[in-house]
Amino acid sequence: KAEMIGFISFREDVTDKKHIEEIATKDEMSGLYNRRFYKEIIKKEINRAKRANSNITYMMIDIDVFKQYNDTYGHQEGDNVIKQVSNAIQKSLMRGSDYAFRMGGEEFGVLFPNTEPQYAVSIIDDIRHAFSNIKHTHEGSTFTVSFSCGISKYPGFSNTSEFSDAADKALYYAKNKGRNQVHLAEKTRTPDNE
Repeated sequence: KAEMIGFISFREDVTDKKHIEEIATKDEMSGLYNRRFYKEIIKKEINRAKRANSNITYMMIDIDVFKQYNDTYGHQEGDNVIKQVSNAIQKSLMRGSDYAFRMGGEEFGVLFPNTEPQYAVSIIDDIRHAFSNIKHTHEGSTFTVSFSCGISKYPGFSNTSEFSDAADKALYYAKNKGRNQVHLAEKTRTPDNE
């Protein structure tokens, strides 16, 4: 009969590893995921949707006339708006499977795996309500933050760049139509008829 007289334990401190991983995937100012992480996750989600025969909705949001806001009130106030907008977007997400990204500057992305665009539109109402509370008064004039939005869905756009580009084009269509609008990309081609 063997008698245990001691044991050896091996441990690894992963604190630094987790911190580096977070730096690589998160935008420092907003706390949202960054564009680099979007490029990784969108490929995985489209592959998952293909296997599961499910839908993905992607929403691109751009703060309207942000350059004018930044030029008028200064970069510190602009950064505060970015943080408030990021917070509004993050708080509007209801499911742990949804992703919010700061794509750069005043542009944001939200990815909704396993959903139809109607779900994204319902989230937009929550975001719009939160945006309406972001105001700044300067020299007697009040600036209310608004946004334009473009939405694409999979299936309908067959690869990651087509899927992302469609939301981007829909976003700029909404901006050109007068801003503070939402536009759904209309292409309906599926992978089967490529």
